[in-house]
Amino acid sequence: MSDPVPAQATGSFQQRPASARLRGSFASVWVHRMDPAGSPPIVIMPDTTIDLQWIGGSFRIAGPDKEPQTEVLAADEVVIGLRFHPAAAAAWLGVPQIELVGKRLSLDDLWGARARRLASRVRPSDSLEDLACSLQQAVAEEVPAPATDVPMQAAYRLIERGPPPDAPLVPWLMRALEMSERTLRRRFDTSFGYGPKTLDRIPRYQRFLRLFEPLQQLHRHAGGRSGLFRPGASCPREPPPDGKHPATDSSSAALPVNSRRVLRPEETAMKPHIRCDYRCRRPWRPAQPRGADYLALSRLASPA
Repeated sequence: MSDPVPAQATGSFQQRPASARLRGSFASVWVHRMDPAGSPPIVIMPDTTIDLQWIGGSFRIAGPDKEPQTEVLAADEVVIGLRFHPAAAAAWLGVPQIELVGKRLSLDDLWGARARRLASRVRPSDSLEDLACSLQQAVAEEVPAPATDVPMQAAYRLIERGPPPDAPLVPWLMRALEMSERTLRRRFDTSFGYGPKTLDRIPRYQRFLRLFEPLQQLHRHAGGRSGLFRPGASCPREPPPDGKHPATDSSSAALPVNSRRVLRPEETAMKPHIRCDYRCRRPWRPAQPRGADYLALSRLASPA
């Protein structure tokens, strides 16, 4: 099996605003068609969104993700998605979003006969344009738009804007929304599926991925030989002038390579190889992504 690729890196993907009748609950409609010749597994990264999807002749819910999700779709498979506005899915589905975190769940499991009746309203068509219009019309006729959760939509916009400098996120939200911490966290679990800090981290991670994409493309064009994203990769080392390696030179034991202390001029003059090693091996490094973020980037960017 081939290596997973980002979802929108294979097949054709198009997105546009939802129809006027759906804009109270849905922000956009998108169509993703897999490559007719076959597609590798796709990776869906967390992005705070929740989708109502049409796939294989039925509806399913793609809940909010905290970790990357990998799916294998058939060649020429078509997925049409209606993307909810922030904080709109819970009222429309009638289910707290914390129960759907990381899940791909058939709408039949939530609504039963109502979901089957909704699916029967969709008119099959060979035209993706007509099929997308039929889906939107069926959803608009079957399910009236629920009341908007104004406080949670305001909370989402506040997190997008970010707190003032040196202001802790949760106390700032509590003051802005006039909610206790317990109420705030309960409302976030219901509307988004996770708490304020997770909702703050995921968009920042998405911005990082957008900045990271040009380097990924460079790595792919180099055939995976660029070495840019190999975990643990470091600068090439220059041979010490006297042929000794600082790790085996007992005279340098008092000056470990990973020390953050800046060497004095007389020390670098006496041991030029230490200065070279200090420059090339980088005694300290910026913090690396951890957990699922690091694993996801490693799988996507590391050579096979």
